[in-house]
Amino acid sequence: RGLQVAGRPGQEQRRGFGSVLGDLLTNDFPAWTVSLNLSYPLGRSPQQANLARTRLEQTRTETQLRNQELQVVTEVRQAARRILWGR
Repeated sequence: RGLQVAGRPGQEQRRGFGSVLGDLLTNDFPAWTVSLNLSYPLGRSPQQANLARTRLEQTRTETQLRNQELQVVTEVRQAARRILWGR
């Protein structure tokens, strides 16, 4: 088995684990991206899994919305400070 790694944007190559580990140990990975995807059933039935998945997606969406709201508040505060301080 090999690992699929992205050496440059848009380029992927299959390399052995030893080769990848060697690059890691020699700090030779200037533009690497590493990700891990796991799949695990969330319920005893497909319906329960779909319900759990939908609830997780709703929570994720609500969290993203809250993060966007906080970003807007931060940007408005920074703009107000720049105006008040004459910058």
